[in-house]
Amino acid sequence: MPPTTAAQIRALRPSDLLPSGSRLTAEVSVGGVRTVGRLGATRLKASMGPVDLDTTGDLSLRAGHGNATVRTIEGAADITADHGQIRVGTVSGDAVL
Repeated sequence: MPPTTAAQIRALRPSDLLPSGSRLTAEVSVGGVRTVGRLGATRLKASMGPVDLDTTGDLSLRAGHGNATVRTIEGAADITADHGQIRVGTVSGDAVL
């Protein structure tokens, strides 16, 4: 499955589903991001709002103004939060926080 684009993310509703293991690439200007289930490699930039991710593969996350919570990262992690807290449960690879 090709990566999900920012334009496609705008069209997702809370009830929409992605297949388990899907790669996700998204930029969110204002608003929170919440996922349930397992994603594959994930690249996410959230300028303003909380980020709450269940399980991802490799993760690149930039949170501008808001907390970032990730339960499980099955791979490497590169996470920054300019104004907010970072909470990570388990990382199976290298991590830069």
